[in-house]
Amino acid sequence: MTMFQARTRSITVAAVLLATTVLAWTPRPADAAPSSDERAIADELSTFVNRERNERGLSRLDIEAYAVGTAQEWAEHQRNSAAVQHRADMASRYGAYPAYGENVGTTMHGTGDIHRLFMSSGTHRRNILQPGFDAMGIGVACAADGRMYVTVDFVARSQHVANRYSTTSVASTPVAVGEGGRTCPRPAAPGTTVGAPGTGGYWLQARDGGIFAFGDVAFHGSMGGQPLNRPVVGIAATPRRDGYWMVASDGGMFSFGSARFMGSMGGQSLNQPVIAMAARPQGDGYWLVAADGGMFSFGAAPFRGSMGGQRINRPIVGMAATASGNGYWQVASDGGIFAFGDAPYLGSMGGQPLNRPIVGMAATASGRGYWLVASDGGIFAFGDARFFGSTGGHRLNSPIIGMARSLSGNGYWLTAADGGVFAYGDAGYRGSTGGMRLNQPIVAAAA
Repeated sequence: MTMFQARTRSITVAAVLLATTVLAWTPRPADAAPSSDERAIADELSTFVNRERNERGLSRLDIEAYAVGTAQEWAEHQRNSAAVQHRADMASRYGAYPAYGENVGTTMHGTGDIHRLFMSSGTHRRNILQPGFDAMGIGVACAADGRMYVTVDFVARSQHVANRYSTTSVASTPVAVGEGGRTCPRPAAPGTTVGAPGTGGYWLQARDGGIFAFGDVAFHGSMGGQPLNRPVVGIAATPRRDGYWMVASDGGMFSFGSARFMGSMGGQSLNQPVIAMAARPQGDGYWLVAADGGMFSFGAAPFRGSMGGQRINRPIVGMAATASGNGYWQVASDGGIFAFGDAPYLGSMGGQPLNRPIVGMAATASGRGYWLVASDGGIFAFGDARFFGSTGGHRLNSPIIGMARSLSGNGYWLTAADGGVFAYGDAGYRGSTGGMRLNQPIVAAAA
């Protein structure tokens, strides 16, 4: 593996080129979810690559679906770890291909900038202009500060193509590619970005009640900087996403935007602290849940039962409401599930070995499934909940503290205590507080 560090524009790039024999193995696309901006950047980079090849009489590289998924997964890993590095499992990932290679890099500038830097290195340029490749996959991941992380995976899909493999380092310069091009979106202000309605977004909530809004959701106020009797532990959004409620560990409630105050447990004696909340999908009520499974219902949210006063193996750490608003689930840190009202029991991790404890859950749009998330980002899907990916097995700067489902139900976000956000399925990455200095850690998220 050859590592190269350019001395201009603070951009780091690296390339690797390997060849092996064909193995009897069928590749499966990786679970990764580029945003529309990231897909557009990848498309432009592929155009640059094929423009270089066309000018030199080389055949164009097709887009290989498996390579796209694998490259996107690694681009997101680099962004999440804030480090440019090659994946160590290239041999197993691309063992079915006679030849393969990889370029990885990052830049704060545009597509033209990173392409020119790739072309300025003989190792990277050899991958781009390799006659022994006939397909590629490009992954792009944008960080909250606008930094772009790029992975380009090259493959030969037949031994015939791989036989054209050349070790010659072609001396050349980029073909009519400037230093501009597409860039990653950047926040409009520190800690907050507001996008077009319907494009997806989420709120992150800190323990002191501070709120950070990203994507197409708005900031409606917070408790940040105001005196609290107890720390804030949960958040829920209104159905129209034009307001939100926050709950503190003593059951105190704070309402912002269109969210109506419908009562609280503030000032009342609790057997165990409140740890989470859920809003009725109709927006006319909400539930609070305590660590012992005790339930408190307000507004039109019906009480359908609780684990309060009953023996449980581990404390309750989260809850979710059904689509009808007539039931709810509670989840314990061992993954045990308790279903009430019209919430069906669809399975649990109770009694099964876990690498890390469960910290939260989310229900599907239909109400016929749910996801559980562990502090390492491991995801467990039940009912009609689909697995879209996880951070399980990846190194994290801070533990995962919860999750939120996309509006369609075809994706979800995982949130870490430092405000790092990991997006899967159709849940687009819209920014995070990862890398920012926070007064208090992030404790909950809503979408």
